[in-house]
Amino acid sequence: MKIKKFHLLLIFTLGFVSGLPAQDCFDDFMKRGIDAYGLFQFQQAIDLFNAAKICPDNSEDQVQEIDNWISKANNGYINEITKARDEALVLQKEAVKQARFSEANRLAYLAAEELEKRNIEDALLLAFMGLDMIEDEPLLQVKQVFGDVVASSHALSYKGAGKPILDSDFLPDGRFWSRGAGQSLTFWGADGRVDTMLASNTRIMCTKASPDGQYIAVGFEKGDVDILDAFGNRIGQSRGTGDEVTDISFAHDGSLLAASYRTGKVKILSSNGTLQAETLGKAIPIKEGRFSADGKFIIIRSASSELQIIDTEAKPIETIQHKKHIYQFRLSPDQQKILTCSADSTARLSDFAGQILATLRHPAKVHKAIFSPDGQRMLTAALDHNIRFWDLTGKLLWTLKGNESTIESIQFAPDGQYFLSFSRGNVVNLWNSEGQPVKNLDRHTGSILCADFSPDSKFILTTSADQTVKLWDITGQLLMNADQYSGSVTSGKFSADGKDILTASHDGNLTVLENPVDVFKNLQMNPPMPTEDQQVRFGISPTQ
Repeated sequence: MKIKKFHLLLIFTLGFVSGLPAQDCFDDFMKRGIDAYGLFQFQQAIDLFNAAKICPDNSEDQVQEIDNWISKANNGYINEITKARDEALVLQKEAVKQARFSEANRLAYLAAEELEKRNIEDALLLAFMGLDMIEDEPLLQVKQVFGDVVASSHALSYKGAGKPILDSDFLPDGRFWSRGAGQSLTFWGADGRVDTMLASNTRIMCTKASPDGQYIAVGFEKGDVDILDAFGNRIGQSRGTGDEVTDISFAHDGSLLAASYRTGKVKILSSNGTLQAETLGKAIPIKEGRFSADGKFIIIRSASSELQIIDTEAKPIETIQHKKHIYQFRLSPDQQKILTCSADSTARLSDFAGQILATLRHPAKVHKAIFSPDGQRMLTAALDHNIRFWDLTGKLLWTLKGNESTIESIQFAPDGQYFLSFSRGNVVNLWNSEGQPVKNLDRHTGSILCADFSPDSKFILTTSADQTVKLWDITGQLLMNADQYSGSVTSGKFSADGKDILTASHDGNLTVLENPVDVFKNLQMNPPMPTEDQQVRFGISPTQ
């Protein structure tokens, strides 16, 4: 076809050029060819340049010029074909992608329908197939449906005694314990059955696990302290004299513990309950005590304006003094500094010698104060509803304006890249480490009761009075909504590896949820295969 076309052009050209002077012939075809080239009409340009070749009396320079233009036009022609092919491939890929998205959305929709019908097996298959099609794509609805299904398919519920759960935590082997509002402490097995239940004739006031999770110390209303192993067996005891235990703290190596009392005294006990030392007390209730990292000192906060530092022989070492009640204190990550916040509208940074390193002044009472994980900055919350960021010199770096309610919690992610805050409402605010808002986690309909980062800083857990637990990624996208609770969900905690979530509700029940991200990875290794019935009912295939 191209040869025939060229012959026709040649015949036309011979007839045309016979009536033109040589120079006019060359100039005319070259001009028209260059114009066609400029319009990206490369094939027409090539034909015109070839026509210029048969003009009479072309010089060597003119022939060379023609060849150069033909070469350029050929390259342009090839590039144009390549571009057209690439554009076609892009369109083809986009069409395939959109078809994949459409099918993933269809499967997610079907999964949500089956979940509502409580057909959990069908829902899990459909949700997994949908997410597997778009694993790395931002189809948030597909991800959330999978998480919602996992909240039902991979959840273990533990029936409590009907009283609100006040405290609970994982044990190192994956089991967990819980303390209800009453006189019992329960150790649960992985199968949902009770391993051990510790019952008492007096009310349990506080519980504390040792840093390695091997021991649980229990403080009672009448002053007794029981020390249990991880299976609930009593391995030590300190008998009380009727004064209520308000707090228990372990040394980092677990060898000692400090028991605080409402009468204002502190007992230092060995891990078997033997009394090592005891303070005289000032008749002011002790709120909390914490060991220093080296185990040499104990920092004691009472219902007063003083923070006391004592040694393990109960001898006073130093006092940190505010003008009014101290709400809270925190130890720096390097365990060398103490941060206190007070009703005197200040937070203070001090060392263990009692020297004030910085005073952080506020226009209102300061009720929350924490260190960043690297220990280089401090975050405070005051009753003016604002959050402030400080360096270690006491310089105010920035202020975040709050809403009209008291800030209930501020917390850094373990890697220090983000922090969260929430007030008396249904929204958790997520910020980056420079105080810039990242996302408002606003999908709850009841008050937020708990919020926590995962150990790897990739996820956020929230629990609420709306009887739901929600899991979010670090960008604030919702991954899971667990709504199977019959009471306010009062607490939620990640396991040490972040794969499991322990939740406790006001009705006395506990639930262990699996992180949907880990469930998805496990299913990818051994994917569920649709039965013939499922293939017909849902229009799917095993190779989909």
